[in-house]
Amino acid sequence: MNMFGRLTIRNLKTEIVDKLNELASINERSVEGEVRYALARWTERGHLDTSVDESHRKKISERLIRLMQQKNEYLNSSLKASHVAERIGLEQGSVVEKWIVGEVEPTFEELNKLADYFSANPLWLKHGDGMPFDKIYARIPEQPQEAIEWLFKKERYDDLKKIVFIRCSSGGVYLVKVYDNEQSIVYYTPYVLDDSVGSGGFNSMIKLFIIWEELYKQYTKRSDSSSLNSTNIIIQSYLFDERDSKEFSEGNTDPLVILKKQKTNEPWWEDVWKSDEDKLREYWPGCKEWCALVNKHKVKK
Repeated sequence: MNMFGRLTIRNLKTEIVDKLNELASINERSVEGEVRYALARWTERGHLDTSVDESHRKKISERLIRLMQQKNEYLNSSLKASHVAERIGLEQGSVVEKWIVGEVEPTFEELNKLADYFSANPLWLKHGDGMPFDKIYARIPEQPQEAIEWLFKKERYDDLKKIVFIRCSSGGVYLVKVYDNEQSIVYYTPYVLDDSVGSGGFNSMIKLFIIWEELYKQYTKRSDSSSLNSTNIIIQSYLFDERDSKEFSEGNTDPLVILKKQKTNEPWWEDVWKSDEDKLREYWPGCKEWCALVNKHKVKK
């Protein structure tokens, strides 16, 4: 890599060059400018050894860059330090820029705000514990109206815009709540949409089918201004293949990035509870036969 003046740096590792390019893009500088900035900060400290503090700041920097890259992938835009600073209530973008390059370490409170903005696991961002994107275990309330109120209730974010039901390749059901500010909350549930469930799981699915049926009725009721439809909240469902299911469960990727990759919205949540088997699509192998069995017991209840 050639620099201004007489300095030449040879044989830099590819990952170092890639990281310099990432930082330069985020900070809106040339790569040469980014290197000059880093060298200036480095020499100003008065020593050339890597301290424990510097190592920790570097790890925080790497995690923050990773979250910004994934947010950019979802938004298809170029998220800058100033954007992040404004979103978490700071007066200057330069503060976040210093966090990104590893010059200054954010406080735990600031890291919590960053994790909240990126819908990331705060323990991972602060300490490297767990995975970048965690999930909350949830069993949906059994009474239909109580369940619907739970689905639409305000949580740590406002302005709910989308509810997404996901059936992964093993039959497990996830729930994602998506908000206007491109934040999300992900739940993993005990429900399994598959004939491998035991009697307890089967009874749980009967109750969930009843909830989906009532949710559909309220969601599609257009004449009443108090109906769910008037809230402009979208309800969708997807079928994840084995690769997306694995990526989603591992928690390394922003769930919204995985949702964005889906080519089609499979409306199975609107159909599986219907008693008329002829109107049900074969969304997954054995779907029609198994759902018909669940619905037969649902009618009895």
